[in-house]
Amino acid sequence: MGVCNYVIRRGATYAWRRRVPGGGTVQVSLRSACPWTARRVGGIVTAESNGVFDRMATDGLTAAQAKLWLDHVVQRELAKIAKLDAVFANDETPGRARVERRNNLVHGHALQILAQDGLGAVVEDHEVALADAGLNEHERAGVARDMDQIRDQLEVTERGLQRDLRTVAGLEDVEPLAWMQARQLYLRGRAAAYLAQGQVATQTRENDAERVLTLAKMPSAAEGSLGYARGDPAPGLPSEPSPDPSTDTQRLQGSFSEPKNTGSSAPRKTEPVNHPVPAISLAPASASAPDSFDSDPDFDAALPAVAERLIRRKLRAGMQEKEAVQIRKLAALFTEATGVSDVTRLRQADCARFREVLAELPADYRKSPREQAMTIPEILAAAQDQPERRIGLSPATVNRTLGHLGQLLAQARAEGLPVAPIDLTMLRERDRVRARDKRLSFSPAEVRRIFAAPVWQGCQSSRRRRSPGKVIIRDALYWLPLIAAYTGARREEIAGLQVKDLRQEDGIWLFDIRENDNRGLKNATSRRTVPVHPHLIELGLLDQRERVESGNLFPDLRRKARLANLGDSIDHKWRNVLDDQLGDARQGKSFHSLRHYVTDQLRRAGVEKWVRLDLLGHAGEDIEDEVYGEAAPLTIKLAAIERLPRVM
Repeated sequence: MGVCNYVIRRGATYAWRRRVPGGGTVQVSLRSACPWTARRVGGIVTAESNGVFDRMATDGLTAAQAKLWLDHVVQRELAKIAKLDAVFANDETPGRARVERRNNLVHGHALQILAQDGLGAVVEDHEVALADAGLNEHERAGVARDMDQIRDQLEVTERGLQRDLRTVAGLEDVEPLAWMQARQLYLRGRAAAYLAQGQVATQTRENDAERVLTLAKMPSAAEGSLGYARGDPAPGLPSEPSPDPSTDTQRLQGSFSEPKNTGSSAPRKTEPVNHPVPAISLAPASASAPDSFDSDPDFDAALPAVAERLIRRKLRAGMQEKEAVQIRKLAALFTEATGVSDVTRLRQADCARFREVLAELPADYRKSPREQAMTIPEILAAAQDQPERRIGLSPATVNRTLGHLGQLLAQARAEGLPVAPIDLTMLRERDRVRARDKRLSFSPAEVRRIFAAPVWQGCQSSRRRRSPGKVIIRDALYWLPLIAAYTGARREEIAGLQVKDLRQEDGIWLFDIRENDNRGLKNATSRRTVPVHPHLIELGLLDQRERVESGNLFPDLRRKARLANLGDSIDHKWRNVLDDQLGDARQGKSFHSLRHYVTDQLRRAGVEKWVRLDLLGHAGEDIEDEVYGEAAPLTIKLAAIERLPRVM
């Protein structure tokens, strides 16, 4: 137990440790075993840190703004849950209310873990705490699934949430730190709402808002029973009020609660009080971390070794080999770019430098044999002569790489390695291009022109697919675009189909899009069933199934490399079709444009949003879609698919 605020005992000596506004932790070894000395020096460091933290939080939310936002989030979530409870109250299914309460608990824990550990959190770090909280194995798996859905949902709704934040908090613009704080509040407020509602057995709601707001503002009370962050302040929140007057600033300095009323009628100061304290260098934890941890770790701290242990764990959980290669490349690239090969010596500045290297590398670096023999400094030097548009990895690649780095750090931390507090949030790159603008949609007229090509109308031979004739070859090039135009499925989802994935249920033929030996899926929401359009059956798709009998539905597809996608096999011929049929109009369009085409057609045909989301495997924009929205019945989905116009 600490002798005063932020002072803790680590081994034989004391250390000062405090959360940084916006994420991360600072730790300083006090280099003393005497509690009185630790109390005196710790107080000085606390006073000095208040001024530093206040300057860091200049662009953050005020406590008043944070309270407005938290109130808004909690009230909105409670209203949604109450509405859904009213629906379930009239459901005659035995045990439905109990199931939904358990669903609330599962989702609340998923939100709570993400609020505490950030979006890179992994459920494995909380398995024991979740079991202690009474969640069975199936429910713990549900927590992991819900965490994936919440992450997907945040990407989809970020712009809308920031718009709400500006309205609720009266902001003209949302600065990065303010958004980080608001996002944590958003997750924490929703977590408290779902956990509170999941724990009650009645429909009595009179004091819900007050009770949930209390839980959201004081996570230590809600989290202590789960074993989250025992002994440490909850993320962004001190575990007890600080006696130091310099903490009375209205700017968020680790607290999202309103300042406590001291009983004085005078207004509270809104600027930090300056105290005459000795100058102390507030070094990050990395400067003294070795004094605070065991010096003989049980696990190899080399980045490649940590990466291999992370890969083994994720492979057991179903990760694809392609991601394993990406993690190995990350570990090697990080060491080459920064010179750091030991995870315990990795610091925030190293991550910032690594991010700069990602921004300076050519988009196609090391794709040529010449560059494969070059070092990173040599590649960076050569890149200075290239056009600016070719420099810098895409936002998606940068963020995926940083995500893997965060997982690697979490793996090392979970193993007890002395890893410095690292915050990768501000290093992530915001994509300025809207997702719908990256790949344009085909128009209905363009789709008809595409399927007027000889591939579908008749060609001369298998070697002359672009020349008109009387031969129709029903291979992968023939079927993949057709299925995409009648399902909206992604290319690799179709290319990886196996015979058993084209099956009949309740008299309806469907594609069962799920993970199999050929490929994984993009995310949890991609798992779905899509009815087969009648035109595909007329064209002989079921005959194709009978001919193949077992294995891959399209056996002519071959990977060009061990980790290449199966769909790459048709890429060259597909681009030839687009060139022949669309000419210059094909610019900016690809196979994925068929997915956008289907989305547009379903919307124009009046198909309801929840059905469209289910058919396309899209993440819902609202948690009501994600958690409570059941899969659409096959009959409804078939009716929606049949509204897609025939393409030829």
